[in-house]
Amino acid sequence: MILFVYPSQLGNSNYWIEAEKMLDEILINNLNSLENDDNNFLNKLIAEFSTLLPIASSNEVQYLEFAQFNILNKHNSKLTEYRLKSGEEIFLDNLKIKHIISIKNFKSQKSMLIHVQELHIDQDPQTLFLGWIFLNNLCINNFLHYKYEILPIECSNS
Repeated sequence: MILFVYPSQLGNSNYWIEAEKMLDEILINNLNSLENDDNNFLNKLIAEFSTLLPIASSNEVQYLEFAQFNILNKHNSKLTEYRLKSGEEIFLDNLKIKHIISIKNFKSQKSMLIHVQELHIDQDPQTLFLGWIFLNNLCINNFLHYKYEILPIECSNS
């Protein structure tokens, strides 16, 4: 997982490395809750994330309620736009795509935390992607799938 803070500007770099490790642990420990659609997971994630940023003011990290993105169907070149509130999900074929949370950091970089699962009839869902998608830099972390591509447009509060 990648945090949107820059140690050189905010202080002790070891603090941010530890914060990143703690966030990874939070996600791993709560993955079952996320996969079982436990509504408390989002609140837990926000609460834990907030505690990891004690020196960041509200102007430096802002939680955004909505994520807007296009999904490209690579087989028929159809582009469909979606706008999801935090915690909402959509279904495409056998995929479930859930917008967990979006944030904007102090450098106005926006990103969305997305969870993509492949659903099977007689099996548990399989996580294909759980990570941050950056609006400013798609090559850092993006969902790779043979049929679909997620193309972020905007994160906002309205």
